[in-house]
Amino acid sequence: MLAVLISDNQNRMDAFDSGTAWGFLSLQAIKEGLKTHAIGGFDKDKAREVLNIPEEYNVQVAIAIGYQGEKDALPEDFQARELPSNRRPLVETIFEGKYK
Repeated sequence: MLAVLISDNQNRMDAFDSGTAWGFLSLQAIKEGLKTHAIGGFDKDKAREVLNIPEEYNVQVAIAIGYQGEKDALPEDFQARELPSNRRPLVETIFEGKYK
C-alpha cells in the first residue's frame, strides 16, 4: 500500500511523488526477479481500516508484488488474457516542439 502524509503546507505533488515511488519500487523489484502491479480500483476506506492507516495519510494505490507463475497454472480464461497489450505507438505519444 502506498500512502503519503498530508500536511497543512502540502504542495499538491502527492500523486506525482507516489507515482515516482512506485516506479522506483517496480524497477528494484524487476532487479530482484519480482513483478509489480499497481491497483487503483480498490476500497481505500477498507484498506485504511484493515491496515490501520492514520487519517493524516492519503491512500494512493495498492501494489501487488510477487514472483510470476507459469501461464499454464492459470485457468483457461485467464491464460487467454496473457498477451502483450496493443499500446499506442510512441510516434503518436511523443513529439518535439509545442503541444499540438
